[in-house]
Amino acid sequence: MDKYDLKVSDKYADTLKELVDNGKAAQAQNDKKDAVNALVSSLQWSTTDDGYGSYTLTATAQNTTKYNIKDLSIVLSPYDQSGVKQEETYASIDSRKAGETVKFEAYPSAAPARVEASVDYFDTSNE
Repeated sequence: MDKYDLKVSDKYADTLKELVDNGKAAQAQNDKKDAVNALVSSLQWSTTDDGYGSYTLTATAQNTTKYNIKDLSIVLSPYDQSGVKQEETYASIDSRKAGETVKFEAYPSAAPARVEASVDYFDTSNE
């Protein structure tokens, strides 16, 4: 290992390289996960009364990550004035490049006092 000047015999060089490569890949995936989680947690949700008991939750934000988001699904938990979770609903986007503005929409069955959002699933692209 270069940083620590570790030496291994040629017999184990491939195994060490595989371990290092796997560690780098895991770190890269964790970096992506942290960036997407930060983006989702920064969303500010607004509620629109569409009439007839229908509501729309909307959040707009710039994709401030350095990643091109290929697919992102968010779980939204709307809470009422008493802090009781009303339901779970979902919002998703496809194909948003780094720097693009992203708009999320969801349709809860009641107007929430507050909304908590978390990442359900995401995938990134090099394109």
